Amino acid sequence: MSRKKWICFSFVLYLLVCLPAGCSRLGVQPAPQSKPENGQQELTYVEKVKRPPSVYFDLVSALDELFKPLNKMDFTQAQAEYQKALALWETAKTETGTVKGVQETDEALKSLGTAIAAGKSQESMAGLNKFANNLQELLTNYKLSPLSDIVNLAAISRNVSWELADHDFKKAFVRTEELEKTWEQSKTNLEQAGILSEVTKAHESVDKIKGAVTAENKMAADSQLKKFNESLMKIRNFYRQKNQSMMP
Repeated sequence: MSRKKWICFSFVLYLLVCLPAGCSRLGVQPAPQSKPENGQQELTYVEKVKRPPSVYFDLVSALDELFKPLNKMDFTQAQAEYQKALALWETAKTETGTVKGVQETDEALKSLGTAIAAGKSQESMAGLNKFANNLQELLTNYKLSPLSDIVNLAAISRNVSWELADHDFKKAFVRTEELEKTWEQSKTNLEQAGILSEVTKAHESVDKIKGAVTAENKMAADSQLKKFNESLMKIRNFYRQKNQSMMP
């Protein structure tokens, strides 16, 4: 037998012996399955393309109502608003299930409640920000809704107001620049037929807020923040209605 034929014969024999036995070198190894951390599950693809439970829209609104007395150091009213937010979160948590991010958001809200009960202003604001950040991260799971963008914008707007209440224009300016940058990143996600006029109004308000803060004109800055928040509220309500309907 020639050398060439011997090589071909050996190769065929190798395949006949190795393949039926499930040769590990030729077989595809299964990818290791990730285990959920702390019992929290990742959302499936189907769940991610669903819209978030509508109660989240009410919860986002409740955070704005909670901030109002907190910004005035009215902890009695802040405690009342916190209880409303807590009740909404409990409903949202039940409807969401044990997906990744729920536990961290839950812990942040509890910390916020502790700070408000103790009458600690800075800790309360930090707690509100932490809860909003965790909530925003949780809502990014729902790909068909811009609610995570709305949560983020509302949180930054509150931070601008917080610094203006202290007449700290340097910190307010930093927050305003953050608002401007985040708005530019989020605007496209919010634009849709039926709400474009409010998106335009919000865009104009962001520019005016920055100008007023730069000029250290608190009254003008507060006025423009109010207009921005009103537009953001209308945008939120628009998507809440879509969330409850079959509209794309």
